[in-house]
Amino acid sequence: MEVKHRCDQVLELGFPLGGLAKLFAQDWEGDVTVVMPATLSQVCAQEQLNTLCFICRKEISSVIENCEEFIYII
Repeated sequence: MEVKHRCDQVLELGFPLGGLAKLFAQDWEGDVTVVMPATLSQVCAQEQLNTLCFICRKEISSVIENCEEFIYII
């Protein structure tokens, strides 16, 4: 908790980094999740990836079916 301690010191000394120091000096409990803001291009890229995954899943199931038929023939 070195970061928390140092931010407490910054607040006590009155440096002008108050907002950032207050963020890290607060009491922490549980898990912390940091989420970066998404841009429109990132959202579009994710949608394209989801569509590609959906298409691949459909193709994989047909490949498995064909392999099962091939194995049955052998």
